Amino acid sequence: MFRSVCPVLGKLLVNVDIVKYLVYRPGELTTMAMSFLRLRDIWALKRMSPVDLHHLKSFLKKNINVMTMASWVWRGLVISDLMDNGGGYEFEKGGVRTAVQVSDSVP
Repeated sequence: MFRSVCPVLGKLLVNVDIVKYLVYRPGELTTMAMSFLRLRDIWALKRMSPVDLHHLKSFLKKNINVMTMASWVWRGLVISDLMDNGGGYEFEKGGVRTAVQVSDSVP
């Protein structure tokens, strides 16, 4: 349970959040990110401000588990970070250095 107390002029405001579980319908991560940031255009995700990126990082890291298939067993992974230009991130797999390339062309 989250609680906060905020003193204001002549009053004391108390906020009590009693939400115990977050329920999320399965779907695409991009759709959920657009909904969280209140965006209509998927290309706006590419142009989001550093402040919006920070808010999205905080939201995803706290609230979302990604289910992946590893050796025919589903397991949940927590999102640990988001990076700007993630499509250009290079990694090594099977001794080969590779990157995921994202197209810049608009359909």
